[in-house]
Parts: sequence; structure tokens; C-alpha cells
Amino acid sequence: MLDGPNTANGKGDAAPPSQLFDNLYYVGKTDVGAWVLKTSDGLVLFDTLNNPDEAANIVVPGMRKLGLDPNQVKLVVLTHFHNDHTGGLPYFRAKGLRVMVSEADWGQLGGVPNPESVIHDGQVLNVGETSITFLLIPGHTPGTIAAMFPVFDRGQRHVAVLAGGIGPTGGVDMHRTAIASIAHLSAAAKQAGADVVIDPHEAIIDSTAWGYIMHPEERKPNQNDLIVSTDRFQRFTQMLSTCMQARVAMYEQKADSSR
Repeated sequence: MLDGPNTANGKGDAAPPSQLFDNLYYVGKTDVGAWVLKTSDGLVLFDTLNNPDEAANIVVPGMRKLGLDPNQVKLVVLTHFHNDHTGGLPYFRAKGLRVMVSEADWGQLGGVPNPESVIHDGQVLNVGETSITFLLIPGHTPGTIAAMFPVFDRGQRHVAVLAGGIGPTGGVDMHRTAIASIAHLSAAAKQAGADVVIDPHEAIIDSTAWGYIMHPEERKPNQNDLIVSTDRFQRFTQMLSTCMQARVAMYEQKADSSR
């Protein structure tokens, strides 16, 4: 059941755990993602699915199936506060793991526990030999983040962007905020040479990428569909910005007509 209505948010199935790059793995569902980044000093988990049960019965077994030791998780990064990304947080907090979230989104999760748990814009975090660059890209939530880090495809280095949420929620103000965030993300990605884009709701954003993640048995040899090139990444952000600007114009026109 991997290509039906179960891609709708909140109704997904456990996806087959799979290795996407030499150092990046998928342990999520058909409708929402969770990823593990392998470093020389342990594992970094991005997002935790909907609840502790899914963390314990999807994320953790997925790691084990891929030959990863869940006890080697050193850090949990939450891309934004929505429950389908943070619901499994209690499971990992009970293990005493470091959890990082933006300051704005910590407010929806009980408040900032300590300064080391706050993600800052432009922050570079080194985990072993892997550098993760964080960006604040508000719009989907007030504190949505993106993470940029190196990934390797059969030894070839690429730069991935995991964008925690690019669809604005709310009205015209949040759309304007999202447009500024997309510009910020685009500029940082261009400077870093990012050529891989990953989204928590891949079924909505990129059906090709979703199919690649969900159906590892159908992958073509020596072809990674998550690698999109730096130019295509830039065109993607331009398209998003154009669509959001059109929505802003619609909001403004509606406001003018109601006066």
C-alpha cells in the first residue's frame, strides 16, 4: 500500500527503511519523513514522526534493519513543531538525547530546555567530521528550519538541503515571510552548491523523489533521483517564490475588493 490515499498526511504507512546515500537513510512513513545522517561520531536523527509508538516501532526498527545502532543516536533535530514531526520526541527525550529546535518553535513544545538546544540561523554544527549548517526559514511555522549537509553517492560528494517545511500557513503575512525565507534558502544553497533537496512530505513536493524513496527495489543502477543539480535546485526555489507571490497578489486583490 505505497501508492494510494495513504500518502495523505496523517494516514501513511510505515515505508520500507532504505539507504538513500552512503551516509543518509530513510526511516519514515509514506506520508511524512524521518532521516538518519551517519557521521564519524554517531547518528543524527531528523524528525520523529507522529507519536512515541511510531518512534519505537517504525524509526528504531528501521535503523536496525539498515544496520544502524539506535544507541548511537547523538542528536535529534526537529524541523518544526507540527506533531507529525515532533510526536515521537518523548521517546527520545526519555533516553536523555540532545534535541535541537528553533527558539520560536520550542515555544510550542514546552519551552527551551537549555541554550544548547536552540537552532540559530547560519549556525554550523560539527558532528564528528560532518558539518551541518542550519537556516531559519519561517513561514510554514514561525521557526521552521532547513539543514544543509554533505551526502555521498558511491563516494561522490553532494550537498543536501533538508527543508523542514516550505508551504506557508496562514494569510498574506505568512506568505510574505515564506517568500523571504525561500530567498534566504536559495542564496545559502547556491553558495553551498546544493544539488540535493529533501522534503518531509515528498509525495506533495516531488513524486519522482517520493517514488525513489518508497520503492528501493525499483531504483536504477548508478542513478540517484534525489540528485537534481544546482541549477534545478535554484529553478525550484524560483518557482516556489513565484507561486507564493501570486498568492500574495490574490490576497491583496481580495482585500482591495472588500473595501
